[in-house]
Amino acid sequence: FYVAYIAHSLTSCLTGKPSAPRDLDVSEVGADFVTLKWSAPKSDGGKAINAYSIEKRDMTRMIWVHVTDVKPGLRDYTLKKLLEGRNYQFRISATNEEGEGPFAQSDIISCEKPPEKPDIPSGSLQPCHVTESSVTMDWLPPYYDGGSRLLYYILEIKESDSDKWLEVTRTLDTSCLIRGLFEGMEYDFRVSAVNAIGASRPLPTEKPVIPTRQSGIIKDS
Repeated sequence: FYVAYIAHSLTSCLTGKPSAPRDLDVSEVGADFVTLKWSAPKSDGGKAINAYSIEKRDMTRMIWVHVTDVKPGLRDYTLKKLLEGRNYQFRISATNEEGEGPFAQSDIISCEKPPEKPDIPSGSLQPCHVTESSVTMDWLPPYYDGGSRLLYYILEIKESDSDKWLEVTRTLDTSCLIRGLFEGMEYDFRVSAVNAIGASRPLPTEKPVIPTRQSGIIKDS
């Protein structure tokens, strides 16, 4: 009897609820979803983990809501149907035969569409003033900056019978004077908008630009 009692007591001391999952991370955020990743608890409590429990909290309500239980072999889960622009917090616990362990909790996360490259500059890329050795090119900003402020525009030039584009300038202006051109030669231009994510598709001129002494001011027809 005493041997059995001691064995039971030792087993009880060595088993218990698991510790909190480790390394909880919100690895991906979208306008209406997040993906959680985590590692197994440091201690399983001496019993095999049989599930992870995931909860969420909308910071406008401050109430924890059970989302789902996932199998013990999983270490990631994507929560969908969240509301764009809302702030959320997430937590996860491990469960074994002894019960549910403590939660690991995430930082507050805002569900927003991630930034992307800007749209192509709008309107048309065209010369507003031409001389025998220079042109002034004008364009308009993109309709959408990709959710990240524009850093600059890249204006490029090439001779019309060439495939080699050369960068003219990087500027936040929507107009640029290009000097040192040859009278009568045909040139193509293109402009791209750039934000922190990258460059937009380039907007090209619709027809070659020819430096000409008589051109002067070009007006829209």
